[in-house]
Amino acid sequence: MKLLLDENLPIKLKYRFKDKGIEAHTLKDLQWVGKKNGEFLEPILSNQFDVFVTIDNNLSFQQNFKKYPIAVLVLIAKDNTYETIMEFLI
Repeated sequence: MKLLLDENLPIKLKYRFKDKGIEAHTLKDLQWVGKKNGEFLEPILSNQFDVFVTIDNNLSFQQNFKKYPIAVLVLIAKDNTYETIMEFLI
């Protein structure tokens, strides 16, 4: 599985996925930081990512991901700290 973490998530989170055998990348790894969601949608698809993880609750209003072959996981959390996000993974 190939997973992409949004720039609003802690970078060290990718290592938790890699420990599980998941190929995890961040937008920073790919030098896509600062791009709008529509700008990196095509690169996400062309690089064959399976899952995009974000904490951006407005994403569903910005893009219609239903028409693309990628799962989008929007985490609803009080903040984007590593400790808070890890509560989803325990």
